[in-house]
Amino acid sequence: MDRKLKKYLSDILSSIHEIELFMEDRPKEYATFCNDILFRRGVERNMEIMGEAMN
Repeated sequence: MDRKLKKYLSDILSSIHEIELFMEDRPKEYATFCNDILFRRGVERNMEIMGEAMN
């Protein structure tokens, strides 16, 4: 497998893992997501990383 592809897949997996860690101690509710700015920004940033890696 190409080194670049491995790096992109690793970035995606790391971002998914980080989002799961963010959600570990929080209720899985949209209102919780909307009301916690740090949680929201962390998830949004990781989604950006995944999008860049997939592009």
